[in-house]
Amino acid sequence: MIDYKYINDLIDAEDFCKVLETLDSIEKKQSNLCSNLLILKGRCIQLSDCKRYTLDDAKMSFYKALKTDEHNIQALIELGWFYYTIENHSKKAFSYFNKAMFLSKKEMLETIEGCSYCINEYGTINKAIDFIEINSRLDTSSIKIKIENE
Repeated sequence: MIDYKYINDLIDAEDFCKVLETLDSIEKKQSNLCSNLLILKGRCIQLSDCKRYTLDDAKMSFYKALKTDEHNIQALIELGWFYYTIENHSKKAFSYFNKAMFLSKKEMLETIEGCSYCINEYGTINKAIDFIEINSRLDTSSIKIKIENE
């Protein structure tokens, strides 16, 4: 049984090396980590100062997460940021971000559709339509685009 509270406490304490030790122990017992724990492993490798791991190990954790679940949006996003910030490969990063965006939009639309059905059942069709219109807009105000000189 995985003690998620213990892992979260280690993350809160920013003891990323201990998180990695814990994940390695789990992996030895189970032979594989689930995609979410593989993503966590990749993040902790990037944040830690453990000499045992390299940035390539982080990248491999994200790839393993995708192999486990090819539609894992968070793994796609992590690979996008990895290629953009660490490997300085914006075209490759874009392909991961783009796939994550496509899958995210698909999930968001399904969620909005489900909510609108529920609202229609206990409310009115007009409330459901209003809900769809309000929630299908994205707030992009937090996005900061870095402008570089050509």
